Amino acid sequence: MNEKELAGWFPQARLSREAGENTLALGDGRYLNLADADLTERERYLLSLLSHPQEQKPSSPWQSYLQGQGSLPQVVEAIQFVHVHLWSQKEAQLDAWQTMMTDLLPSQVAQVQLTDQDYLFILEQGTWMDYQSLLADTLSALEFDFGLRLTLLVGQVWPRQLADHWSQLYQAEADLFAQWRAHYHQSTVLSFSQLFLWGQGRAGLELGLIKASMLELIDQQDMQDIILSLWTEGAVVTKTAQVLYIHRNTLQYRLDKWQDMTGLQLKDLTDLSFCYQVLLDRIY
Repeated sequence: MNEKELAGWFPQARLSREAGENTLALGDGRYLNLADADLTERERYLLSLLSHPQEQKPSSPWQSYLQGQGSLPQVVEAIQFVHVHLWSQKEAQLDAWQTMMTDLLPSQVAQVQLTDQDYLFILEQGTWMDYQSLLADTLSALEFDFGLRLTLLVGQVWPRQLADHWSQLYQAEADLFAQWRAHYHQSTVLSFSQLFLWGQGRAGLELGLIKASMLELIDQQDMQDIILSLWTEGAVVTKTAQVLYIHRNTLQYRLDKWQDMTGLQLKDLTDLSFCYQVLLDRIY
């Protein structure tokens, strides 16, 4: 979607997660709400003939829950959302691709088709598995074998203590992914840390819930000093342990425990930068 071009045609239109009276679904969970002043009678009539997504019943209990219309269908120890957007596809290959994705993601608890181009895979990550690396390694083969071109976002791992916010955290991830797709169209596998850093300071993105949720986890696990020291010492574990006056093995144990809970590897500079950015508002 070219947002500048849309603004030229419909200068009073507004992008929103809520549908209005004259609305056009954009296929990524957002709506273009059009002002009467921008429309002719013919255009208003054509819009009235379109099926509004809000009138469609959710396809599963998980979709209802993520849309804020139901309760959590299944209690898990930790949840992770894998967002998939298909840029192009061969209809006959989709079933085979979905079967392959199920095989690749054995901890899958649900699969939801959101639109013709958008799929969501919901994973149980009580025992963390590195699906980011797995999907990155297999992306080219998936596209070649099934005649697809796609982009995946491997979302953040959100443990059970944040379960009250899972549906809102899903929506925050989906909004961020939709914004990225409005600017870029290449095939890739994105980590949540990468996308969060990209989204810093971009207009229209609300990252407050993500930051607050990560701060809650950092405080629960007493990770603030470790994150700040790792940042200062360039993610060198030995130097960080010396600065913190703890044994290197003790620090490594804390890092491994954090990775098991959140999927974040703090020796990786992208993941470390994500956690450091979350702390910036607090320390300055």
